[in-house]
Amino acid sequence: MTTIRVSEGSASELAQTVQTHLSEYLNFSLNILSEVTPTPGGSAHDELSGSIANALLAWNDLIASDAQAVIEAALEIESLDMALAGSLLGARETEE
Repeated sequence: MTTIRVSEGSASELAQTVQTHLSEYLNFSLNILSEVTPTPGGSAHDELSGSIANALLAWNDLIASDAQAVIEAALEIESLDMALAGSLLGARETEE
């Protein structure tokens, strides 16, 4: 039989791990070629660099939002599981 274990602690740990690894991506910087020297294609590079940075920031916001939702879901599942276990144990005690 397969057992699924859910807890707020494990959900929080997973969320923290994902956010930590994502922050490593957010800490890089792209050089802006137009500030260094006029280069053919430099403006296209700079525009793309800005788009990548904006996309990573949006991804970070999404991960943070989803991480909180996962933690809240884990708390709810854990609470329901405890209530169900309590009712089953309570029913078993009255049968004996």
